[in-house]
Amino acid sequence: MYRAFEKFNRESNDEHSRLAEGIAAQMENFSTYFGFKLAHLLFGASEQLSKTLQSKDTALQDALDAAELAQSYYARICTEEMFDTFYKEVLSSSKDKTSQLCLPRKRKRPK
Repeated sequence: MYRAFEKFNRESNDEHSRLAEGIAAQMENFSTYFGFKLAHLLFGASEQLSKTLQSKDTALQDALDAAELAQSYYARICTEEMFDTFYKEVLSSSKDKTSQLCLPRKRKRPK
């Protein structure tokens, strides 16, 4: 995806190309990639619930079932085991897409 931003940056030389260059640089950060993956995990269920609730053919029982299903999904993924599995998957899938994961340097407290 970020390759499209790099291509746009190479083909033109204006304000928009510089903006595309900045976006491409951010896309190569592990933290950005991790954030997108986490957002997809979390908002996927709520998007499905939203579609169900907004459908004009949805009955009350369908809405209640969809809400209960979303609630049980969130309860299931909010465990340390699930987070460990998710994090390992993100690490393995990000190897060729992002820069290496590195911890921020320790900052000294001001005197």
